[in-house]
Amino acid sequence: MVCVDLMVKQMQNKIMMRIVSNLRILCLVLLPTVLVLAACAPAMPPGAVETQAALVQALATARAQPPAASTAVPTATALPPDVVDMGGAELVTLSGEVRAGRSLLVQLDGGSQIVFSAGSVFTISEFGTDPANAQTRIELTLGEVYVALKGGSLDVITPSGSASVSGSLLGITLVPGSTELVATCMEGVVKLQREGIEVTVPPGQRAAVSNESPAPAVGGAMAPAELAGWAVNVTASIQVMTTLVSAEQLVAMAGALPVGDARGAAALGTLVEQVSPDTLGLMVNALPAATLGTALQVLEARAPDNPKLAEMLAIVPEAKLGGIVEALAATPAGNAAAMSVVAQLPPERLAAAVGQLSPQGVGAMVGMLAAPERAATLKNLVAAVPEANMATVIVALAQDPARAEQAKTFAAALPPERLRKGLEAVIARPDAAAALGNLTNVIPKEQLDGALASSVAQPVSILGAAVDIIKKLVEPAAAVVPAATEPQAKPAQATAPAAQPPTQPPQFVGTASP
Repeated sequence: MVCVDLMVKQMQNKIMMRIVSNLRILCLVLLPTVLVLAACAPAMPPGAVETQAALVQALATARAQPPAASTAVPTATALPPDVVDMGGAELVTLSGEVRAGRSLLVQLDGGSQIVFSAGSVFTISEFGTDPANAQTRIELTLGEVYVALKGGSLDVITPSGSASVSGSLLGITLVPGSTELVATCMEGVVKLQREGIEVTVPPGQRAAVSNESPAPAVGGAMAPAELAGWAVNVTASIQVMTTLVSAEQLVAMAGALPVGDARGAAALGTLVEQVSPDTLGLMVNALPAATLGTALQVLEARAPDNPKLAEMLAIVPEAKLGGIVEALAATPAGNAAAMSVVAQLPPERLAAAVGQLSPQGVGAMVGMLAAPERAATLKNLVAAVPEANMATVIVALAQDPARAEQAKTFAAALPPERLRKGLEAVIARPDAAAALGNLTNVIPKEQLDGALASSVAQPVSILGAAVDIIKKLVEPAAAVVPAATEPQAKPAQATAPAAQPPTQPPQFVGTASP
């Protein structure tokens, strides 16, 4: 055994020595090839190592930083410290310029404000240390800018010309797709210059210059859209324009406001708060109901007991009341204002408003007022539904599964006599059977019984035809007394065959006829 083990170990040693020898030979063979490949590899360009290291460092730094807020301003942008992005979009630096993602408000030292429209491309430079004497320079490549200067002076340089302002309100617009530059003045001294020619733009006026008309010229009063631009971008200008432009111009401007935008809606609310009663009267007569609804919504959001809301509501033409309520009820944001309007309207104006509502509008209001604390307002609303509209409203709500709760709330608020009249109107419809079938799904049997009981004294009314249908829908078949058990003393019925009751009530599904 000892001899065998010794022989095995000797053989293993010989194998290992042969492997090592072969590896040495392989290395000697491959080494020249490796050296040739290394010599053929392209050298890294000058600075590549530093660039790569800088990239690695930049990536490491970026990953270590928390995500920037949407209102952050790149540190490379030459802007004063306090910059607020009004639209929430980030800014992008483009070779020293700034492109505003959305409207951008720049707050300067001393209270001056500069507002750039969405998509504007600009640079700001030359700030002074003393706000009262600071000199600010804006180079506007694209878009529009509104300046509310509290001190110092400001120049706006554009490809089409330049404008200067000192202690006043200046607006500059580069008209898209053209070389035209429009300067507007709301207050103070504004000057428009090009090629050594200068004109002064009076408050409330506009001036223009372009490559086609190189000499700047004052063009008259600002257009409604230009006034609307001021109202949206510089709230303080609204108070100025109420004493600067005519009531007719203010009404036209109100119609040009983008009320679908939050800032446009806010400007409309501020305008309503600041105009005179006479101008407000012109506005409520000229503006569409949906726009008036937006104004009421803003006023209610600012203060539920806003006196301007009541003042405005009192002079709105009756023909627009329903449209206002309908528009407010259509969006969750307008619900509070809709309930406030309905609660404040006197009975006769409430009846006018409710009479103009669609069945869906009535249902939406009923749904809002379903809470117990609003029971009184709900009662007034339901009472204001005209008799002529009752059947249309109750049938429309009952046949829409999404409005089933609104139908129940509406019916529950009806006194028995009004419900009976509503049923009389329903039975006169061509789709009476299907409509009554839907009503039995949303109106409790006890309430229907109460409505039917109120009609017993009027067997010859049109409801008499509906009583049998409704009873068959809400009562079990066993409760129907066969006609054969009636006394035979009635000659008119003696020869008539006894009517047999159905074995089960008719079944109606949805709005389909049986």
